[in-house]
Amino acid sequence: MDLRHALPEDGLAGTLVGRAFVPGDNGGPSVVLLTDDGVFDLSRRFPTMTDVINSDGASAVRGARAAATRIGSVEALLDNTGGTAVPGTGDTPHFLCPVDLKAVK
Repeated sequence: MDLRHALPEDGLAGTLVGRAFVPGDNGGPSVVLLTDDGVFDLSRRFPTMTDVINSDGASAVRGARAAATRIGSVEALLDNTGGTAVPGTGDTPHFLCPVDLKAVK
């Protein structure tokens, strides 16, 4: 997928959060922050997207970046996403649906 089609018109200018599968011994779905510097795992501070929504918003997310781990570039995760792979499996980090505990109506 082309990065221009996956991001808002202003690219990574805002505070963009999502979810990604992070492989490893303690891997699994993680809340992530997307920046020009890469994709950062925010799961230490925000275990779920619900926690992000119930937080102080963008300032809380930006504050959590200091303790976050970089898991790759936005482009690399996007390249690993989709295709025939089952979401949430495998040995490469990839994006997941942003919804976790909230009901979608």
